[in-house]
Amino acid sequence: MGYTVSPFFDRTTSNPFKYQIGYIEVIVQPLLDTWCEFLPHCKQDVMIKGLDENRKLILKKIDETKLVGALNGQREDAGRDSDDLDGDD
Repeated sequence: MGYTVSPFFDRTTSNPFKYQIGYIEVIVQPLLDTWCEFLPHCKQDVMIKGLDENRKLILKKIDETKLVGALNGQREDAGRDSDDLDGDD
């Protein structure tokens, strides 16, 4: 069709798990920190069982996708940060 694929949606060079980690660190973590200050009895369930376990799972997925990418000969910088999107490598 001739459309250009934006960098975050390019399946061959992006890693959506990295974007999920960024979302957790920038949006979810601060929100839950504030919530747990207000309701400290929720900290065990929300932060430790919920957020921390999800973060570990996503980090594991990032490592798995690096391994699969390396085995498939994909670029090492797949899922690069948004400040690297100018294309001047």
